[in-house]
Amino acid sequence: LCIDRIYNETFAPEERVPACVATCPASARHFGDLGDPQSDVSKLVASRGGHDLMPEMGYAPTNKYLPPR
Repeated sequence: LCIDRIYNETFAPEERVPACVATCPASARHFGDLGDPQSDVSKLVASRGGHDLMPEMGYAPTNKYLPPR
């Protein structure tokens, strides 16, 4: 996940996101701390009904999928 971008302190905090998030022309990708219920990405997942892909497999993914608006 572009660790060199995420932890690079020469970037402003709001710029410390993976390159795929920063360059997505449709702004369809988001990045943040899902473990923090107050983070922007956690609030987005909660408000849009984000879900895991294939929950029947029993995985604990760190990615969430958001349904279309």
